Amino acid sequence: MEPRIRLDIDKKQGALVKAAQGLLDEFDMMEVFHGKEHPLRNVLNVSLSAQCVEVVTNFVRYQCGRVEHENASWRKLDKKTNKRMFADALVHALEADNGAVKTHTKDIVGQAGGTDLEREVAAQLARQFMGYLVRYHRYLVPAKRSPRTGRTSAERS
Repeated sequence: MEPRIRLDIDKKQGALVKAAQGLLDEFDMMEVFHGKEHPLRNVLNVSLSAQCVEVVTNFVRYQCGRVEHENASWRKLDKKTNKRMFADALVHALEADNGAVKTHTKDIVGQAGGTDLEREVAAQLARQFMGYLVRYHRYLVPAKRSPRTGRTSAERS
């Protein structure tokens, strides 16, 4: 990726942080994933190896569709309208035309859709967005660590 594009991506970091924080602020994060970070970290890990945003949104939809109790958290509704699922809000941020990732991708590469550069920029922005999401989640739901072992109660069980 050329240096100008990397610089343009770096310039979008503040906007991505605000978008990630705004997304999590819409939901009660103690209800979504019961305060656990690993479901979001799993999405971040997928984004780190994905070459396009569609792989990441496919993984989120897969997690939402699983029926295990823990994965039901992906279907938790927002605090304000009680209509939008967390998984849908995350997919929207990643791939909708007015979502955080696609909006900033268009700002960087222009309107030429479907190009390799557009896919590469969108994937990089999605990685950064997911990283900021995980960090802000950590802030909202701090782990209570044992002073003796340094592990959380979730890690001990």
